[in-house]
Amino acid sequence: QLLRQKQKSDDAAMRLQGEIQRIKSQKVQLQQKIKQESEQFRSWKAAREKEVLQLKKEGRRNEYEMHKLLALNQKQKMVVLQRKTEEATMATKRLKDLLEAKKSTRDAHGTGASGIQALMRTIDDELEVTVRAYELRSHYDRQIQERATISKEIAKLKECPEAMSPSARSSRISALENMLSSSSSAMVSMASQLSEAEERERVFSGRGRWNHVRSLPDAKNTMNYLFQLASSSRCQLHDKEVMCIEKDLIIGELKEKVVALNGRTRQLEAQVNDLHNQNMQLFAAMNNAKKSGRASRRDTTIDPEDGQIYALRKVSSYLPVFSFV
Repeated sequence: QLLRQKQKSDDAAMRLQGEIQRIKSQKVQLQQKIKQESEQFRSWKAAREKEVLQLKKEGRRNEYEMHKLLALNQKQKMVVLQRKTEEATMATKRLKDLLEAKKSTRDAHGTGASGIQALMRTIDDELEVTVRAYELRSHYDRQIQERATISKEIAKLKECPEAMSPSARSSRISALENMLSSSSSAMVSMASQLSEAEERERVFSGRGRWNHVRSLPDAKNTMNYLFQLASSSRCQLHDKEVMCIEKDLIIGELKEKVVALNGRTRQLEAQVNDLHNQNMQLFAAMNNAKKSGRASRRDTTIDPEDGQIYALRKVSSYLPVFSFV
């Protein structure tokens, strides 16, 4: 009876030893697998972090370039406004000088001048006054539009102070107000010269402009000269239309490039957001893995023979317990 009991105990001990060896081998394989997966995860994480840093760096560079372009655009707007004001001032001066010159030479051209040269000179003078008046009227209308745009921008900056930094906003408002004040005197001068040109047009309208044409040959010469001027103007207009078409094509190509760059920028921003979300998920998974690792270590023991960590298992109640010394 004792021998049979001892045989059963020996068999149970052998089974326990076999199970322990199997658990040891599984543990070693599991440790190797965990180590390999950990190395792969670290490599993948390092690659993703490097890519995220690269994208963030590129994003900061794009943001810096955008701010730089915005500042350059604002500066160019100021330069354009100043240039338009200067052009309007010069147009005002040209019309003023031309009207004064016409006043001084009106009597001479109206009485003693004769011949084809005098007719041509008179026609050129009249056309010059008309063109200068039209030029000044165009500058005046553009200045009105520009002043309205500047006033709207100033009101918008005052209503939305959070759109820009306080220093940039105050400097921008001051620069715009200076442009308004500097263009005010130019507007007054332009209005004065336009009024004088319109008054002169009322005086010389109708037959008064053609008093120098006193015979049929003078009328024929005048018509021929006017036809030459009209045909020359039409040819120049055609050349300018061709140049405008070519420039429109270039502008269209540049707009397509800008659209492509904007699309690429949006793609990069989407990639940065995706990588950020992936990193957040990975960090959450790592935290969960650390928590589960700490929980599993609380349920393990160390074998005194080889120092390995093995999970404790509850032995069946029918097996006897032996102590191995």
